[in-house]
Amino acid sequence: MSKTLNAIPFQRIAPAAFLLGVVCTFLPFLNFNWDEAQTQKFSAISLLLPPAELPSGGRIDEFTVIETPNDDPEKPPKREEQFAHEAEHEFFSTLQPDAWVVVLGGVLALLAPFIIPKKELGHKIQAGAGLVAGFCAAILIADVYTMKVHEDARVAFEPALFASLALFLLGSACAVGTLVVEMPKDAEYTVGTLKYNNWGLIAIFFWVLWGDFCFSLLGSIFGAIFPLQLNALGASPQHMATMMSTIPAALGMLLVPVISFKSDRYRSRLGRRIPFMLFTAPFLCGSLVLLGYSREIAEYMQAHAASLPFGLSPLSATLLVLGTIVVLYQFFGDFVGSVYYYLFADVVPQQFMGQFMGLFRVIGALAGYVFNTYAFGYAQTHTKAIYWSIAILYLIGFGLMCWRIKEGQYPPVKQDAPGFDFFTKILNSARNYFKECFTHPLFVCLFLFNALWSMSNACGIYRNIFYLEMCDISLSEIGKVAGWMGLLSLVLYYPMGVLVDKVTPMRALLMSTILLIPSTLAGYFITGKTSFIAVSMVTFPINAIWDATTMPLMVQMLPKERFGQFCSANALVNNVARLIIPQMGAAFIVYTGLNYRLIWIWQTVFMVIAFGCLVVVYLQWKRCGGDNYVAPSLDAPADPGAPALAEPASALAPASASETSTASAK
Repeated sequence: MSKTLNAIPFQRIAPAAFLLGVVCTFLPFLNFNWDEAQTQKFSAISLLLPPAELPSGGRIDEFTVIETPNDDPEKPPKREEQFAHEAEHEFFSTLQPDAWVVVLGGVLALLAPFIIPKKELGHKIQAGAGLVAGFCAAILIADVYTMKVHEDARVAFEPALFASLALFLLGSACAVGTLVVEMPKDAEYTVGTLKYNNWGLIAIFFWVLWGDFCFSLLGSIFGAIFPLQLNALGASPQHMATMMSTIPAALGMLLVPVISFKSDRYRSRLGRRIPFMLFTAPFLCGSLVLLGYSREIAEYMQAHAASLPFGLSPLSATLLVLGTIVVLYQFFGDFVGSVYYYLFADVVPQQFMGQFMGLFRVIGALAGYVFNTYAFGYAQTHTKAIYWSIAILYLIGFGLMCWRIKEGQYPPVKQDAPGFDFFTKILNSARNYFKECFTHPLFVCLFLFNALWSMSNACGIYRNIFYLEMCDISLSEIGKVAGWMGLLSLVLYYPMGVLVDKVTPMRALLMSTILLIPSTLAGYFITGKTSFIAVSMVTFPINAIWDATTMPLMVQMLPKERFGQFCSANALVNNVARLIIPQMGAAFIVYTGLNYRLIWIWQTVFMVIAFGCLVVVYLQWKRCGGDNYVAPSLDAPADPGAPALAEPASALAPASASETSTASAK
């Protein structure tokens, strides 16, 4: 009874805070006067709805449109909007998606505990939706400061938005407080030899997700800014493809299996994953910073063009140096890019993996939003500053994660038998790698399912061309719909993760795949903006379930004692598919006479084939216990010179579902 009484203040404060937060978000839009001569109130409805079209092609946004004669009688009259400045119009256009998410997040947080029967789930959704609304309120505040708006607008918006931010954070804190107070005090969660209480579980979530934020920013900078640097230097598309795709894919195919194989068998005081990430971090950050000096490298080569060896041109020499730095960056990045995802299964209890992956998707999306909104716009003017800032953030932030996370104890690894030379050991290790990973039908079909699903998206790069040329949808409209779907997904990711935990990842993936096949085929019938929005609205929540399911499924399916190795095998099959299928997709589009509507047929066909593999996986899952699934046992290698398998996880702790988990390589 005392627990309920302690939770009552939190339960009362949270809804009131969210209600006031929504009201404060609306206030400036309801009361701001845009013109001193003529009072024009900009209503909340005009903010949240697209502008109306004038018969003459002009636009009106709930304010007066004035026509004045033109100097040239043959030209139509001028239209002057009764607006203080054009910047204010741009300001409102920028705020539309964020304001929607603030309102929807606030309303969802307000109603969740009352409309969801299970109280615990309702308070979790309340906390997550409140945080998303608070984040977007912070974005609105940043927009007020960074955009060139009238001073009166800034004065009107600042207090209300700061108040809404504070109220949303207060409401989320109260929702979390309710969850903590109502948690059983003796709750204990295990993964391997690790044991967590309630606060320990919250701490491990925080530190792993903080690492995801830093790592996502690091990945964004290379994929988004470095191509602009190469283009500014005059690099050809072939040079850019080599730097951005060929080198990373080749290194990944060579390094990821080796790193994964060694990481599974590595034992140290810091664990088997953290050393690979911690000790490569300085070299990864150093190579990243060097990429930011592309212009200085080019200027140096230009100044010393006469003394360059082998008759290299300044551009060729510059690209050669940058290519070497890219190799270093990808080399050290592969240590983190593979091992980091394996850490999840070692430290996150499996019963919370769906919720964790929902939050993981949210953090990744927020990191991408922060980078694209507040860093990417300065890519060409403050290149080195962006590289240095993100490198320092990653070094400190990711280092903190490695310091605060403690791995458990792992079974000892049997040493290689003496009497075998280095090359014999490599050959035996490779033989055992392929024998263990590619003999059981469950693993083979699971890898094929993931590869075929990637192959279904081979023609996805032509999707925007289809919208533009065959559906008469503008880039602006495509961008707005995609932006709104992305922001709404932030609200859905965590609830979808909770759903995955409840129905098991296998069933959730099976259901979402069945639903995605007809919704994807519906894309063939898109003819305009209305059908485009309708198909997008149907597809994006199913995609949210699918995204929240894939990694928890790998965590459940693959043998825990070798999950890094099996994840690298999955990545290997996917990389081979990605090297071959894009060319096949391009040939298909050319063969059909650039009929981009057929990309939906291509995608549906490969999805159906992938679904067949998933059915086999499901049947094998049932044979291995279903809800009480135990991964197929791995036979010890017959060759005494090959590394032996580690003892099963049950040698350290009683067998449970959470102890047979693994993580997938991204």
